Amino acid sequence: MRWSKLKRLFEANFAPALKGRIALHSKVYGVSSCGHAWLVLDGEIIANFCSRAHYNRFGFILAPPEGYALTEAQARRHAGQMVDYGEISQQDIYAACWAYVHDMKFDEALASDDAFIQSLAVLDRRLGKRRYAAMEAALTQALPTKLLRTRLDAEAGARKSQKA
Repeated sequence: MRWSKLKRLFEANFAPALKGRIALHSKVYGVSSCGHAWLVLDGEIIANFCSRAHYNRFGFILAPPEGYALTEAQARRHAGQMVDYGEISQQDIYAACWAYVHDMKFDEALASDDAFIQSLAVLDRRLGKRRYAAMEAALTQALPTKLLRTRLDAEAGARKSQKA
């Protein structure tokens, strides 16, 4: 399935208060498998998922090399983002989007250990108001927590504008 179609499928489930404010973009460099995806909120990159950085950082092992650290320039460029630079690769994002759209039940996605899958579930319109309080207490990772707070603020603002 093409990325554009997969993107339309999961973005169609975003809560109405967040549509147009959040987007997931992806870019591939030539015919290689290297590329990156990035999550944008209100025009600002909040998470960068770079394949090259991921493989430079982790290779094909499960832990970073001893003594690994970002350069000062990399740290400045990625300051304020919700995931560490190179923590998740673009291919991981594609796989998570595919699993979320085709293989997972909504409750399974909410309970996932994967921060990105949990983030997609937090953005989903199927997450009802009654679950918000329980979800906020259960979230332990920065990205889904930020997205849930953004959604709560957006929906509170939408309710205030409807009352006025």
